[in-house]
Amino acid sequence: MVIVGGARQKTGKTTLVKAFAASTSGVEYRTLDDAKHLAMAKNDPASFISHEGALMIIDEIQRAPDVILAIKMAVDSNSRQGQFLLTGSADVRTMPTVTESLAGRVRHLRLCSLTQGEILWNPPRFLGDIYTGNFQNIHREIPGQELVKIALRGGFPEPINFSEKERMIWHRDYINSLLDRDLKDFANIRRREAMANLLRTVAGWSSKLINFDAVASGLGITATTVQSYLSMLQMLYVIDRLPPWTATDYQRVNKTDKLFISDTGLMASLLGWGFRDVQLDADRIGKLVETMVFNALSAQIYASENPYCLYHYRDHSGHEIDFILDDHGEHLVGIEVKSGTKVCKDDAKNLYWFSKNITKNRTFIGVVLYSGEHSFSLGENIRAVPLQCLWA
Repeated sequence: MVIVGGARQKTGKTTLVKAFAASTSGVEYRTLDDAKHLAMAKNDPASFISHEGALMIIDEIQRAPDVILAIKMAVDSNSRQGQFLLTGSADVRTMPTVTESLAGRVRHLRLCSLTQGEILWNPPRFLGDIYTGNFQNIHREIPGQELVKIALRGGFPEPINFSEKERMIWHRDYINSLLDRDLKDFANIRRREAMANLLRTVAGWSSKLINFDAVASGLGITATTVQSYLSMLQMLYVIDRLPPWTATDYQRVNKTDKLFISDTGLMASLLGWGFRDVQLDADRIGKLVETMVFNALSAQIYASENPYCLYHYRDHSGHEIDFILDDHGEHLVGIEVKSGTKVCKDDAKNLYWFSKNITKNRTFIGVVLYSGEHSFSLGENIRAVPLQCLWA
């Protein structure tokens, strides 16, 4: 059994699932967006999941959480693999209305918004290249304007070819749909406007450490409410939290999560950022690019069979690394993100410090991503790498 959930807009996910069901024999497809299917799933879950085909696909599973228990009973009585494919626009594992985890019976797949590599039909290879060091020379810088346009476009399938104005309207309609419909599947939000304001505020915090008190004070709600609402947005795959890497006895390490919006196009629309608002603003470009890199790394990690985990590092002495990739083996990778076309050894100073003081018996690899064209050494096991290697 597989549960697929993620941030891609529902029509894109549903179209994909429907096409698979139509082209594959022995597959039954049911969606809980259909009122008749939803009523049957709620009133008689056991009958709803009964099927004669090899596979049943159930879309928007979060609308009828009682189906999960019926599936558990069915799988326990018949252990054949591949009986169900469950898809949803919310993380059914974390919903308060779901008490059955299906532990040992299910594999979860995160469906992220499209990366630039997917849009270009390029298979992901960046994670593997980190360990071999065989990064490509791109042979051209990525102009700042092009990088900004890629980030502003984002990766939702439907609005990719829209104009900037049309894309903003689409993103805002998408958010309104989430808040007005999807959120009601598992939460009773009495202050809908407070949630909408929080989401816009959170978009501005993308790539920053979470400060619940600071966010709450600007919105006139409590820090506890902020934490609760953020958890709901995470269930809807709108935001992600990046935990700190704390596997060290160094006492000054910071233990606060970073916050990221799950799509840079959505982030820009929530903030009202168009091309003219961003193209000459280094701070905004930096936020967008770091968020884009986070989403690209996350997508490759979700698609990988290796047990990668992604973290950030920051301590109270001012040492900070944008991303730490831990393979839970002998290697530890630090990744710094620079949006400019030039890079020097000083840009890798925190990577040098981390390698010397923290990694101990593990092999450390440092990467400084930048928008130039050449891959070159910045020191032992530390390289400057073109951003385009994420998708080239």
